[in-house]
Amino acid sequence: MEAETDVAAAMNCPQAAEAVACALNPANGSAAREAHRAACPVCRREAEAACATVAWLRGAPEADPSPGLVDRILTALPPPRHRCFVLRRRLAAAAAVFLAGALWFAAQQMRRAMPSDRGRWLTRTQHRDGVWEPIGIATPTAPYTPALTALAALALERLGPAHRAAVDRAIAALLAGQQPDGAFGPPGRCRAYNHGMTTAALLAIRQIRPSAVSEAPLRLAVDRIRATQHADGAWGYDIGIAPNTAITVWQTDALIRARASGWGDPGGHLRKAVRWLKSQQTGDGRFAYDRAAGGSTATLDAMGYAILLEASLPAADHLALARQAAQALQEAASPGRVADFYRDYFIARALDAAGVRAQAAAIRQRVAALQAVDGAWAIADRWTPVGGELYATALALLTLN
Repeated sequence: MEAETDVAAAMNCPQAAEAVACALNPANGSAAREAHRAACPVCRREAEAACATVAWLRGAPEADPSPGLVDRILTALPPPRHRCFVLRRRLAAAAAVFLAGALWFAAQQMRRAMPSDRGRWLTRTQHRDGVWEPIGIATPTAPYTPALTALAALALERLGPAHRAAVDRAIAALLAGQQPDGAFGPPGRCRAYNHGMTTAALLAIRQIRPSAVSEAPLRLAVDRIRATQHADGAWGYDIGIAPNTAITVWQTDALIRARASGWGDPGGHLRKAVRWLKSQQTGDGRFAYDRAAGGSTATLDAMGYAILLEASLPAADHLALARQAAQALQEAASPGRVADFYRDYFIARALDAAGVRAQAAAIRQRVAALQAVDGAWAIADRWTPVGGELYATALALLTLN
């Protein structure tokens, strides 16, 4: 008890030790403790660091002790002075073997427990009204609630029927908030992301479980995407604002899923979007944010390749693009890259579509190893200041499934 007090004092918050303990074992937690951890930057930092350390340890390769290790240790000890020491040696050896076995068994149990219910953190943090909102972040992100809720719902739907009640609550909340013109999300620069992500995610849920989302509100949402498309085939943050690759990818994703639902491509909106995305590819195979400003990144490359490879291009074009994707994304998919859940989600999608299964599996293995014991992904990346653990966990689960 005194040791816990000393540690907490060193962390500058008297509840920091409890926050770490609750993060490592949610069974010890409570609503009050979790609320404090979400609001206290010290407790949140220490809990995230502890969870990251445990996740790293879990991801370490297993290694069996070399044969005869116990015998070699005992042989190296000084010779026994009398018979009782022989017995003690044998008892010590037996205890050592038992302890090693117990530790190995515990480690295996911890390893097996991690993927057993990957969605438990999302179901636990869903609000009663069906939405999810990031907690414990510096910048209020209520405008992105529809997108984050939709991505979390899709992640749970892909995990199977066990989470269906949470998914249905989220769908009801999203449809209740849909605007008369079909838009998801409040007006402003956030709407394009909200609408594209939410429409694509709800269409994806409907592909898995057709009865989950009724057709009429989704057709209205798709019609809005078509109506707001620029003449050149792309989308920007709002009508009249210059288009870019990041926004266009999500709207195109929704149109691809609408076509897969049997709704066709009236007006050629998907065809024009694909043509525009192709035009953003530079000579070295990378994708620009827009051709005027340039600004290629590994994330934009992965987004461009993923959507174009999923767009049912002619066979020859698909094969050529798949070869380009495998080469262009090789460095971004390397094991040593810093965590970026948004980037890794699209890299895995692109590599899957390109048929590069080994690299896609390596991405997923890297992401899985970062899960904390409470079920969340608490590792910070460039987007967690906006979406927090909610964004990271939803994207990680979508990457894995």
